[in-house]
Amino acid sequence: MENKKESEISQAQKIVRDCQLKGKVITFDALHCNQKTAALVIESGNDYIMALKKNQKKLYEQVEAVIKCENPLSVDVTHEHSHGRKVTRKVSIYQVDSNFFQQALNK
Repeated sequence: MENKKESEISQAQKIVRDCQLKGKVITFDALHCNQKTAALVIESGNDYIMALKKNQKKLYEQVEAVIKCENPLSVDVTHEHSHGRKVTRKVSIYQVDSNFFQQALNK
């Protein structure tokens, strides 16, 4: 997505707002891990998976607390060999309240 007048974040948010799909899971990289995007996805009747990095300290700490206290609903591990190295990816799915971002940011 390249648009000199809008950021990638605002373009992605516009796509979510305009999307007519319901009951889908939308995935985002860490750039889009923010409260507004999450709220738009929920308001659109969909769910999301977002990558999270440690530079979002409060949110990262909140996620760590969930991981320590809760069991995941689902876990998937994949193993690949790519460019001469082994890559292991683990995705764990946890149920959180729809206002999770707001709670994390207010702590």
